[in-house]
Amino acid sequence: MAEQIDILDEFLKRLITSPAQEIVLTNLVNLFERVIDDKHCLPNIDIPYDDITTFIYDFKEDINLIDLDSMLEELENRILLIYPSNIRTGKKHSKHLCISKFRTHIFLAATQKIYITKVARELAMNADQVAKEAGKTATEAKDQADKAKKTYDDMMVNYITILGIFASIIITIFGGMQIISATTGLLQANLNLATLILVLSFLSVLIILILSTLFNFISNLKESIRSNKFIYIALTFSTIAMLVSGAYMYNYKKNDTPKVNTKVLIKSEDKK
Repeated sequence: MAEQIDILDEFLKRLITSPAQEIVLTNLVNLFERVIDDKHCLPNIDIPYDDITTFIYDFKEDINLIDLDSMLEELENRILLIYPSNIRTGKKHSKHLCISKFRTHIFLAATQKIYITKVARELAMNADQVAKEAGKTATEAKDQADKAKKTYDDMMVNYITILGIFASIIITIFGGMQIISATTGLLQANLNLATLILVLSFLSVLIILILSTLFNFISNLKESIRSNKFIYIALTFSTIAMLVSGAYMYNYKKNDTPKVNTKVLIKSEDKK
């Protein structure tokens, strides 16, 4: 059985791949004679449809229908020359009928295979296109989700920023009022200028540090870079003022004990 299948496969392979030459056609006629004997196609003209279809469908190379039809036509003509029709009755020879059936089924199987392959390729291309469109849609959906999330985050940042601005205004107003109040109280306490500058500088440093911390927090929320030059300058001047005032007060108290009446930091001699 394996030898019979090999003969049929060899016949079909040569029929599909070989050029239409004299020696090739002669060999095909001989192979065809062996195939119909091994497959017992005669006398009932039983064609091995399943074996032919399986070979055609499993054939790896492309099949040219025009070349295949030409080879089948040439092969049938050769069989007709060898086994002509009955002159008196006009009836075709059984081997001629057999090659006609072979030709019809081989060409039909090849046509079906080409059509199925074409449809499969189109389906694969459509599937790839659908997959690409699905991927594109998924990407767009992800982008929209990211934009929505960014919008929400920006809204929260803006909300917190507005609250921070109001808090800064409130701190600035109340801090300024506290400085004014402290200045008024210190002036009423008859303090010297160095003590007054020291206390006011200390209060200014506290307010500047609070505002700086708040502004930096807001900047971090907005992921922006803010210049702290003004804060550094204010802190520098306030620190210098505190150091100078402290040094002056230290030297002043060391060299000359104050005799003025004070209510806040320096006691008068009358209260001792």
